[in-house]
Amino acid sequence: MGKRKLKLILLVDDDTVASYLHQTVIEDMNITERIQLARDGLEALLFLKDLNEDECCPDLILLDLKMPVLDGFEFLDLYNHMDFRRKDSIKIVVLSSSQRNDDWQRVLHLGAVDYMVKPLSEIKLSHIVEKHF
Repeated sequence: MGKRKLKLILLVDDDTVASYLHQTVIEDMNITERIQLARDGLEALLFLKDLNEDECCPDLILLDLKMPVLDGFEFLDLYNHMDFRRKDSIKIVVLSSSQRNDDWQRVLHLGAVDYMVKPLSEIKLSHIVEKHF
């Protein structure tokens, strides 16, 4: 990969097996300095809210749709109302088991830059990085 290494990837998924597999793919590709895990949209929003000015923002958020507490759609809606430095540089890619076209259209309307069907693979992650970074 000739591109720059990402500083931080925020992986938001309540499925611990999927999170582990996705984290392994990310680590094997060595494309980021750090991975932060969140089990639901609320945990992800709180992580972003608690970042201070000196901490690095995620370059990439990999977001599941179907989660308890706060799902991916709700996360995107609330995220769009947040205001913090460097927010414009964050790319959100939905990584879901849903293959429904209306889900895909809805998340793009809510500001996600891409939509991929689980599981994450090196090919899919390479595509994301090449397309958006």
